[in-house]
Formats: sequence, C-alpha cells, structure tokens
Amino acid sequence: MLAQRGSSNVQAVTPALGGACSSSSSSSSSSSTHGDDDDVQNVVITTPISGWFRCGGERGPGVALFLGLARWAMALGDPATSALGPAGYAAMPCTRFHFFGDSGHELQDYGARLMLASLPSRGLTPASVSSWLHLGASITTHASFAENGAGAGSGTKRGVMQYSSVALGKAVAAPLAAAGYAPAPTDDSTAGELRAIVDEGFTAWGFFGAFERFHTVFDDATSTSAELLGPVGTAVGQAMLNAVLAGPPAKSE
Repeated sequence: MLAQRGSSNVQAVTPALGGACSSSSSSSSSSSTHGDDDDVQNVVITTPISGWFRCGGERGPGVALFLGLARWAMALGDPATSALGPAGYAAMPCTRFHFFGDSGHELQDYGARLMLASLPSRGLTPASVSSWLHLGASITTHASFAENGAGAGSGTKRGVMQYSSVALGKAVAAPLAAAGYAPAPTDDSTAGELRAIVDEGFTAWGFFGAFERFHTVFDDATSTSAELLGPVGTAVGQAMLNAVLAGPPAKSE
C-alpha cells in the first residue's frame, strides 16, 4: 500500500487486488495510484480526521474503522489470507482501494474540498469509482453517560446510514442489521461531507449522526469503546465486501 500525506489530508492506495486481475493489469497497476485503468474497479473509503475539541465519539469510530479497513483490504487481496478462500479470491473483481483521511472538517470541510478537487487528477470520477464508503460522525457511541463520565449502552438513534444507489443499499444493509447495527437507512437525505460526495455524482454509502456529547468539550475517548466498535467493524467489512463483489451499479440507477 502506498501512503502519502499532504498539508491537510492523508492518502493511501492499494495495488490492484483480486483474482480477476489479469497478469498484465496486475503488474502494470501494482505501483500505480491512478484510477483510470479500464479493467480495475476503484473503491474509495474516506473519513474526516479532525473535529471540534477532542471529538472521541465524533471522529474516533470513523478513524478506527478507516484504519481497520485498510488492513482488511490488503488481507482480502492476498491469496494466502483472503477471507474469500481460494475460489472466492479467484473470482474477486480486480479492485483498487483508495483511502483518504481529510482534516479541517470543522473549518467548513476544508480538507474534503481539497480532496474532491484533486480527484480528476487521480483518475477518480463517478464513472471510474464503483462505490464509495464515507465514515462520518458518531458511527457508534455510548447511549448514555453517568456523572463520572462512564458510558453505557450503544446508541444509533440519532444516526443515519445513507446510500445513493438502491442496489448498493441492499448490498450493504444486511450485514449491518445482522450485527444489530441499524442506523436509520435512507436514500434521499445526506449531511456533512457525504452530501458533497453524492452531489459530485459518486455512488456512495456511509454514516453520519450525533449523540449526547456531540460538538462538546466532554466528547473524549470514553464516548466509545472497543467493545462497541468490534462487531460494527466486522459488519462494515462484510458490507464493504458485498459492495466490492457487486461491482458498479446498473447504468439505469
């Protein structure tokens, strides 16, 4: 995986992965960061990496899942470690994963605007990106907090899972629901940076929300926990796998 860091953003790009990669496309694309190879589908994963105050619950889950998915993608694309097994790996569409962590969310989405403006030069367009996952605010946090700051329960009542394609929504929803993670699904409402991604014409899905400590000085590392993130991370990985295997949505959507 090739990683780069700019003034406000972090980028990492995998080689072309999957058994369906031809020997020529795999070798020619192994060191490329560009998204304009006709025989490689591009999948983008983004998350903001800054916010108001300590933003433990607002940003922490998205950053943790972002890093976990980077490791997951590289393992998925390795025949020796792929969760798909030998036959599944052989049939995996040739895929390159692009990871962008953008700063300046609290400054009118400054980093996201820089990232979106850079996409054409990277060969990433709505036509070349098969799906885009945006890991927005407050993906999984505690539902309530005691006076001593200890969190309890899991709350997604103020969370939303948004998708821009009905077929994509169906592909990703089932693993999340099976894990008991069910923010309200919608295909007609977006917020935050996800709105800008959809407005650019990309086939995207993702999460955004709020919780009791949202945008306050009390939002620290105790707002979420590994116990909350573990099953959500597994489910998001399976949902991402479904999106990868589904490929680009039909042109009519």
